[in-house]
Amino acid sequence: MAAAASTVPLPPNPCLIAILLIVNADRAGGPRLVFHYPLRPRDDLPPVHSICKGRQDAAADITAADDKAADVHARFQEHRGGPYDEDDWSSDEELRRKKREEHGPSKEKGPAWETVFGFSADALAWMLSPHRKFAKQKLEVGIEPLTYLGCPHFLRDDGWWRRRRVVPKAEPEGAADDGPTADGTKAEVERKDDGRATSRGDVTPTPTSTTVTTARKEADGGPARTDPDDGQGSGERATKAKGKGKAKATDSEESEMDAHEHEHEDHHQRQHQHQHADGGESSNDDDGSTTTEEERRAMSMFNVVFVMQAPLLEHNLRVREMYNFVVKRFAKALKYEQARSNWIWRESEKMLGMRERAKEDGIPMRTLWDQVLAGSGLAKVLSEVYLAISGSQIAHVVLNTHYDISLQIPQLTSLARLPTAIEPQLPGLWLTTADRISPDDEMDAGVDEITLAKLFGLLLLDEVDNIIRDMDQDHHGGLGTAAAAGAGTSHPLAEFVRAVKPTMSFYQLSQTLQISIAQTQMMARHLIYWRRARAIPPLHRRDKYVVSANADLDALPAATTAFARRFPTFPSLPEMLGLLSGHPRSYSTLIPSADHREAYMQILAWLMQGGWVTQLRIFGWVRVSRAIKALVRAASHDAGDDTADTAAAADDDDDDDPTDDTILLDPRKANSRQSRWLDAIRATTFAGGADDDDEPAMVEVRALWPRLVKYCNGKHALEDIPVLEGLSRKEVWRVLVLMEQRGVLVVVRHW
Repeated sequence: MAAAASTVPLPPNPCLIAILLIVNADRAGGPRLVFHYPLRPRDDLPPVHSICKGRQDAAADITAADDKAADVHARFQEHRGGPYDEDDWSSDEELRRKKREEHGPSKEKGPAWETVFGFSADALAWMLSPHRKFAKQKLEVGIEPLTYLGCPHFLRDDGWWRRRRVVPKAEPEGAADDGPTADGTKAEVERKDDGRATSRGDVTPTPTSTTVTTARKEADGGPARTDPDDGQGSGERATKAKGKGKAKATDSEESEMDAHEHEHEDHHQRQHQHQHADGGESSNDDDGSTTTEEERRAMSMFNVVFVMQAPLLEHNLRVREMYNFVVKRFAKALKYEQARSNWIWRESEKMLGMRERAKEDGIPMRTLWDQVLAGSGLAKVLSEVYLAISGSQIAHVVLNTHYDISLQIPQLTSLARLPTAIEPQLPGLWLTTADRISPDDEMDAGVDEITLAKLFGLLLLDEVDNIIRDMDQDHHGGLGTAAAAGAGTSHPLAEFVRAVKPTMSFYQLSQTLQISIAQTQMMARHLIYWRRARAIPPLHRRDKYVVSANADLDALPAATTAFARRFPTFPSLPEMLGLLSGHPRSYSTLIPSADHREAYMQILAWLMQGGWVTQLRIFGWVRVSRAIKALVRAASHDAGDDTADTAAAADDDDDDDPTDDTILLDPRKANSRQSRWLDAIRATTFAGGADDDDEPAMVEVRALWPRLVKYCNGKHALEDIPVLEGLSRKEVWRVLVLMEQRGVLVVVRHW
């Protein structure tokens, strides 16, 4: 959730206060506001200026801004007729009668639903119905203090909602590949634009995102999907290119969302192919061919508008998040169903008819809204999306009992640094830099899939039984997996959940289940998307773990009770945290015996789930002593290599002091002089000899020096070297310990 202009981590805050459905149809008399949710969208909230929800430290400049904004808001409300009173919404006829008597007949404005946010519904509908050139583009309208955010979709000039593609029809067995049909023409069939076909028989490969989302590899970029051109303008296809290694975290999250959306589309495509193969037909064709041209052309535009009230200092970030992860995806899914079955217009007609009848019968607004929610599937979907997104949850909805989609604004899963005193505090969040290999994009790019699968594993954030029970009980198919509906505990995902252990890497998990690494990562990505798991380095008893500086100590009493219920025969939670608060040591020293090993690893996993502990990792740099520098300088002088000295002096921008030691920040970027220092260290410091007790280790250091020294840049955790280089853990640590003993390696330990 990184902001473009700020690196300050922020807590979830969707800032969503309402969802509006706008349609433009000749039958409806032009643009109409068909439905809004909730019933009483609150337009009288004062502008929020703190950078974190709930902060109390209002500075003088913020207070002044509040006063100014409040004055502007008051004058604006006076100009447009003032905010609502509760009487405007009341279903009590007596209260409304008293209001009419107080203000006179001229104040009567008709049914309450004809006024929204102080505007007439018709005026708001016209304002949020843009020109066709805004098709599939971000529409953002700001009226203090609210922001109206949408992504309008328009009917194409040819009367279809999507460009109809032409692809070759399957030919009978034995027919020539390019042979004509009986009428002498090549058999062709028109089909929908689902993002996979291009033009007359040409097929573009379906974009695939990096599957190692669980390892956070794609945190520095991934394939950006764009919608296929449907003749409505190129705004949506405008470049969103990410420079190599320069992409923001939000780009990786979008890639993850796109991959999840693609899985849904592929599932529906396979489902319909299977239906047609069995001779079954759905109630509506995928391309909407069963609807008449008049029905297709009845509505020319729809726009689902998300009304937000974001804090001023967070406005750009919150609007960008909402549009990228919710508005655009939701509008695209609705367009898919509109093109398939004319669903949006049919539901809109139904809701408009209910409103007209309610107006004639004098039905109160609350009663009408209850009837609309009960009688319209689209209204119910809009309400479910609002309730989930406004609560920072995952919205999983089914459109017309046909197409299911999940929407969410991604949340932070970890912090690389502690927030400062003036930044929003996020207690309980995982404090670590282990959510990726390193901040070095260039080195990470060369890591293959198998190596990456060995570096990361999966930590479930809930009990296994709870996850499986939710899979069985969820009427949408359990964690959004429609294929799991009714499959019970025999579903592959349930088997995967049972096999997951935080001590196992993805590679070990794939070997245990005898499935491919890609399948393992796909299921892991699914659990991570639904916030049921988190990718972590596999837990190991020889690693060091300490109490997290970001632990939520306010939750300690409740957590102590839960810990005692989960591990009744083991030390209490405060005792365990006390043991991990002392001098850092290997976790294995806390395990009384081999028989307790599995239980203590379960305790460690439980502590990791709640953000109580974090792994203490080792980072190192190469130290060049004064003796090495003098040796290299003397060797160059004795060899008469004045040219080398001149070149070294030219590219040496460190202002090296020959009387002091030097720390090399990145051996891979060493200049010519620093390269000779590294060669000298290898040749002299680890020269060894027949009478040297460490001679076997010296030989190992000289052999492994080029492979190990590149990781001594303070960015790569030294614990990852065995996997990255395909070496044994014991061998690597023996060499690193010797390097530290000889004063060549300087190490620090942090999360």
